[in-house]
Amino acid sequence: MPANADVFQFMSIEILAGPGVLIPRAETELLGRTALKLLSEGGLTPLVIDMCCGSGNLGLAIADARADARVLLSDLTDETTRQARTNAERLRFDDRVTIGQGDMFAGIAAALAGARADLIVCNPPISRRPSWPGTVPICWKKSPARPLMPAPMALRSTSG
Repeated sequence: MPANADVFQFMSIEILAGPGVLIPRAETELLGRTALKLLSEGGLTPLVIDMCCGSGNLGLAIADARADARVLLSDLTDETTRQARTNAERLRFDDRVTIGQGDMFAGIAAALAGARADLIVCNPPISRRPSWPGTVPICWKKSPARPLMPAPMALRSTSG
C-alpha cells in the first residue's frame, strides 16, 4: 500500500487514495450507478472512458460491475495516475483497463486509436474554496493542487 494512502469503499470495490488524490465520495456513486444503467441499455463489450479519473474509483467500479467492458482512465498528474494504476493492479483489472496521463484525451489517445467510446464519465476535482466560511469538508484534506469545478457528469455516445 502506498505511504499515507487510506482505503475507501466505493460501490463494489475498495480503493486506495493518498496525497494528491481526492477521497472517493459517496455522492459520486450516483454517477457510477447512472453510468451502469446507461451501459445496460447498450450492447456487449462497451468502451468506457473515465476522464479526470483520480484514484480510478469510477472506471474501476464500472470494470468490476461489467467484466465485458474495456475501460480507459485518464488524469493529469503523476499522483492520480500512479494511484489509479495501483488500484487497477490490486483489483486485477490491468488486463482490460488502460490508464494514461495527460490533459483530457491526450493521455489515452494511443489506447483509443480512433475507437468510439460508448460512455464517458467525468468527476473533476472540486474547488478548494469553502462554500461556507470556516468549513473544510473532509474531501479537501487530500485534494489535488489544481481543482476544477464541482459538477459530476456523464456523457453517452449517440449514433449518428
